[in-house]
Amino acid sequence: MKVKDQFFQYRSFKPGNGMEIRFWKDTWLGLQPLKYQYPSLYNVVQKRHSTLAEVMSTTPLNVSFRRSIVGPKLVEWNDLISRLANITLSNEKDCFIWSLHKNGHFSVKSMYNTIINSNVRIHKRIL
Repeated sequence: MKVKDQFFQYRSFKPGNGMEIRFWKDTWLGLQPLKYQYPSLYNVVQKRHSTLAEVMSTTPLNVSFRRSIVGPKLVEWNDLISRLANITLSNEKDCFIWSLHKNGHFSVKSMYNTIINSNVRIHKRIL
């Protein structure tokens, strides 16, 4: 695992206006990104880089797929829609949450300690 991947593993977001949260790729609903919670939907979605604000901007949701959603994919889609029904965006900024510190704020020390105590290899770049 690369340091960047490990960093992303320990951060999540509390939605505010949804402008900074990547709908499929950030952790904001549940314990992992939606692309891992709903991989069959992520594989056929047209816009993988949409923000939460973009997706929630219209009714029905601003999500389109490259093919028809039927069978198990339709069941997953309906499950996701029911979870999104509880999400209300506000005018506040999205809140970054760092899970390695009690106060939820990022610190270099917490990331450094995690790297040192794991099997992540750090490679120096030669300039």
